Amino acid sequence: MDSIEALFYSVLSELIDRYEQVLTAVELTITDQEEKALSDPSRETIQYLSTLSRQLIVFRRHFWRVRDVVNFLSHMEKDQNEVKYIQMAYDNISHLVELVESYRDTINSVRDLYIANISLEMKDTMRTLTIFASILLPLTLVASIYGMNGLDLNSLAKIPSGFIAVLISMAVIMSAMIYLFKKKKWIILRGNKALPKDN
Repeated sequence: MDSIEALFYSVLSELIDRYEQVLTAVELTITDQEEKALSDPSRETIQYLSTLSRQLIVFRRHFWRVRDVVNFLSHMEKDQNEVKYIQMAYDNISHLVELVESYRDTINSVRDLYIANISLEMKDTMRTLTIFASILLPLTLVASIYGMNGLDLNSLAKIPSGFIAVLISMAVIMSAMIYLFKKKKWIILRGNKALPKDN
């Protein structure tokens, strides 16, 4: 093997080792971002993951081009020892490409995890708001009924006919809404239902 070829192979091997170190740092960074997505999701996390994904795309294109060059060299060489070494370099670069692909999949998984965590937080917020609304709705109903014009609280024996019509209308509307919600299965009645028996 000539000294120039030995130098070329040494440089190529060193470059592959350096890129492996860079990808190891990327893997550790993705792990840190995954922990942040679980513990404290924020917009900075998802923006950082997007930047990291774009950088991995650049890495992948670069590795593809280098792999094509090494593949071309492996077909040009006649010496079996040199071809064997070039094939080893080609396998190492292919391994780097596979690492980049796996890291991109991991980033997509972290994004899904971030979205799921945000959805859970939103669900908790909506549940809290629903609890407050459930507390205030009966109070609003009572205040609206006794705030009607024409209803005298001092003489409840003489209930106006309009008041009775309003109560009946409210009962009909409430019953219709409950029936509609049950039909669309928005209201789940938890009863003691018998489980189907196994044949």
